[in-house]
Amino acid sequence: MQSIVIPSDKFYGLYEYGKPRLGWARSYFLEGNKEPQLNELLDFYRSWRDFAEYGVLQSQEFKGSVCVKKTVAVKCAKRGNDVYESRVKRRMSVFELPEGDIEFFGFNDDTPKVSMLFVTLTWTAQGPISDSWENIGYYFNRWITNLREKFGKMSYARAWEATKRGYAHVHLMLVFHDRTFAGFKSVDQDGNFIWRICEKSEFEKSWNSFVDVRAVRTYSSVLRYLSKRILKGTDKDDIDQGDVTKSLMWLFRKRAFALSRDLARRLSDLIRDLHNSKVQSTLEGKLLETLWVWLGVFSASELGLDGSLWCVELEHVPSHSRDILARERG
Repeated sequence: MQSIVIPSDKFYGLYEYGKPRLGWARSYFLEGNKEPQLNELLDFYRSWRDFAEYGVLQSQEFKGSVCVKKTVAVKCAKRGNDVYESRVKRRMSVFELPEGDIEFFGFNDDTPKVSMLFVTLTWTAQGPISDSWENIGYYFNRWITNLREKFGKMSYARAWEATKRGYAHVHLMLVFHDRTFAGFKSVDQDGNFIWRICEKSEFEKSWNSFVDVRAVRTYSSVLRYLSKRILKGTDKDDIDQGDVTKSLMWLFRKRAFALSRDLARRLSDLIRDLHNSKVQSTLEGKLLETLWVWLGVFSASELGLDGSLWCVELEHVPSHSRDILARERG
């Protein structure tokens, strides 16, 4: 059974009633504009991610004068845990092709015309790391706005990644609607053939650091790059570095990835959206015949669970977490 954390180390102040919390972490790691210590942040992020918590709901159905109740616990998605990764993979299904691959131009084509690009926007490794994460969204929006003004309508998928020193940078799949670029064959530092574009300087004008632009030859190649960074935090086989990216995105409250609306429409069928429905629905999307009441968030320990189950019916209504914590401390 997972036990409630009663910390006695320097991270004690980052816990609320024995539970790791982002708000307290932000106060500790960013207080006074200090730089987050990556090793400490990584340790605390992992303790938060691996501390299983559940949202508890209760169904209430009246049968005559009797109210029949059922209490259900649903594991919370936390950035990097198993539930979160499942949700991200489901969201990323918009990228998936029914079968095969798309080849935009041939391997032997030295001068293709291309409309899909893979772009990386780096951040100058100077100044505070926090500045890069706090401000990169603003500079990205300015950059892509200028790009649209220059080249017209486009769609994109965006993912973040942290450098080894912790600075933020952006990876993008760009799909231009009415514009093609002149590509040329090149060789990267590892000796692999890649394709770049002649108009690269146009992509550098509104960005104050290094910009890498590649022409996309096959759809699967750009999907592979994006998928690794979105799910693992890096395209390298480095678990620690991937978790550093996720810990910094968590600390600075960055979404793992973003899709422009046009891209979603172009790559997938219209997704049924139940968010605006006035009819309450189950987790599977079916209509309810009963009323569900939100009871709160509880740790696996408070519910007598080990954290491996995603959804479980409880035999009892959990007590308030503070009461349980008081008994464990007493």
